[in-house]
Amino acid sequence: MDEQEGRVNGEKFTAIVGFRAWAHDLHEIKALFYPAYNQVIDTAIRGEDAKGNYIHRLPNIHGSELLSDFPDEIKFQVLEKLCSVLKEFDVDFLRIGYFDRSFPYEMQHSARDQILDLCVTSTAFAISDEKEPNHVLVSEFDKESLRRNLDKTLQKLSTIYAGGAESSSINLKNLTGHYYATKSEIGCQIADIINYCCLKKSNGTTDFSNQLAKYYDMFSEDYIANQVIWINNRDRIFQMPQKNPTFNRHSPSGLPSDAKIA
Repeated sequence: MDEQEGRVNGEKFTAIVGFRAWAHDLHEIKALFYPAYNQVIDTAIRGEDAKGNYIHRLPNIHGSELLSDFPDEIKFQVLEKLCSVLKEFDVDFLRIGYFDRSFPYEMQHSARDQILDLCVTSTAFAISDEKEPNHVLVSEFDKESLRRNLDKTLQKLSTIYAGGAESSSINLKNLTGHYYATKSEIGCQIADIINYCCLKKSNGTTDFSNQLAKYYDMFSEDYIANQVIWINNRDRIFQMPQKNPTFNRHSPSGLPSDAKIA
């Protein structure tokens, strides 16, 4: 999970974005992607005769700072490799946000904090509606405001547990826990870059932005939620294509179905 700030039709919004995969697939995603990534960088640095046998320190893939030391051609080659790998696995994405100006509550803290609190709660409830149990939430350690609001949500859930898990309308079995990762974790990078491409799809104005939007198009139907909400006005919800929020999905044969990471 990551934070996103952006504009849709000129209106600023704040959102939670995420990448979701089976825990047992993360190793394979890294094992396929990083050698391909290294080959692109090796060729960019050492020329067409490079065989990828030099191991480079690979920069993190971050939307607004995407491979800043390399030309656009190399950036797109890396994204092409990443998207090709992801298409081999059962992955999906989410974005749940609220328009900043629509927030109606009196602010005891910053408006952004209040919106992130609502985004986190909405995300947790969306996951609790899934048929597959045992999601683990993972967020980037450096995002202090996201960390603070996730902690608030966990405190709310502990109160529900105290009142009796069986009596809750929320499927608490689907929320196994919450952990932190550094920005170099592959899930954090994927959540950031695909959702950055999603942002460019809705408001891109340059050739570079339009090219990024094409990578979002590869996953546009793989979002369990993709909406930015104007509070108290259903007519102003900005919604991009998304899957039916409730799934009947199964783990690959012979592998446990009790470990999903969101």
